[in-house]
This record gives sequence, C-alpha cells and structure tokens, in this order.
Amino acid sequence: MKSFGYLGILFLICVLGQVLILNQLYFLGVGNPYLYILFLFAMPLTMSRFARFTMAFLLGFAIDLFSGTPGLHSFSCVFAQFVAMESIFLFVPKDDKFKRDSLPLSIKSMGVSSFMKLATLVVLCHHGSLFLLEAFSVQHLGLLIVRILVSATLTLFLLYVVEKNKK
Repeated sequence: MKSFGYLGILFLICVLGQVLILNQLYFLGVGNPYLYILFLFAMPLTMSRFARFTMAFLLGFAIDLFSGTPGLHSFSCVFAQFVAMESIFLFVPKDDKFKRDSLPLSIKSMGVSSFMKLATLVVLCHHGSLFLLEAFSVQHLGLLIVRILVSATLTLFLLYVVEKNKK
C-alpha cells in the first residue's frame, strides 16, 4: 500500500505538472492532455470511498484554483472516481495476480489490456463531463466530440507512458 507521504508528493507533482506544463500544451488547437488524473489511479483500493472521493475533489479543486475553472475539474474528478470505483471489477483479471484489496490501479497489477480499458472509460467520462460543462451547450457538437477524443487520446498516451516506466 502506498504511504500518505507518497500520495501527497504525487498529488503535488500532478497538480504542478498540469498547471505549469500541460495546461500550456495544445494539440491542433483543440487537445490538451490532462495527466493529473493519474493520481486517481494511484490511490490504493483499501482507501475508503469517502477518502477516495475527497481526494478526487481536492485534486480537481486544486486544478480549478490554478486554471480559473470554478468547479469544472472538481466535478469531473469526482465523476471519474465514481466511474473507476464502480467499473473496476468489469476489467480486473480473474486470476490471483491482482490483489483487489491492496494494489493501486496500474499496468503492473492489472495488465496492459485491463488497465487501458479501465483508463479509457475513466478518461472518456472525465473529459466528456469536463468539456460538456465547459461548453454548457451542444451547439458545436462536432467540435466538442473532437476536443474530447483528441484530449483523451493524448491523456491515454501519456498515462500509458508513465505507467510503463514506473518502477
């Protein structure tokens, strides 16, 4: 199980990396990677639901403070955490390699295929809710879908790279 200190440092790295570096990157003028949701996957499954939702809210709130988006990231992080918690058992392997009670959600504990399926669902839910709330309209539905897909692709690529290079 990851220690509180490790999670605190990861929290700071995710927030600072997002607001100082990744928020400045735009791919084709529509895509922005949101790698800070890596923190949602790092929390061990032994954490209580309340603690997981609280940490997800605080993560989103910290991003909102620096991004000038009141409540958008907070809601999206809590929603993504809910989706992850409710759908994890759809994607976990059935064998004994995955210790459901102690490990965080990672490629190492779940395998590439299972982790990427879960990550895709969580990222699409996060980005969909974030961009839909940001636009607060479906007037430009095509652009909204492109933004979601491009940002999700960038996020999933970076998430895969980070997960594969963990020790």
